[in-house]
Amino acid sequence: MVDQVCSDIRTFYDRDRKGKEMKPSKHRKVLHVPIRLAKNARIMLTKNISVSDSLTNDVTGRILEFIEDSKKEASHILIKCDNVRAGRQHHNACQHCREHETVCVKPCWAMTVHKAQGSTVGEVVISSKDFLAQT
Repeated sequence: MVDQVCSDIRTFYDRDRKGKEMKPSKHRKVLHVPIRLAKNARIMLTKNISVSDSLTNDVTGRILEFIEDSKKEASHILIKCDNVRAGRQHHNACQHCREHETVCVKPCWAMTVHKAQGSTVGEVVISSKDFLAQT
């Protein structure tokens, strides 16, 4: 579905403690499933980044841009938060975020159904692929 709606789609892989990408492998016991993100995709923070700056678990927003490193890999994601108070301190401190009042974060993962309970959302994309798969 994302392929039909978006043009700038990036694939991100989980990283080990040394920062090396952990791509799926048949030799690993745990599958590290990549996440595909695109500009204008809806996201939600799943960790507290800065409680004093209102960048907390459950803050939602949209992806505006990807920040690339010297290897042309996306190292951070620029997010425009729905809550205008979220990230004000970050806007002033970060050269990437100052102009558009965004927050830059490292890639995060999707919301679980449990996490969404009690939320009011305008749009939802649900994948039932491997829904009943056994691991």
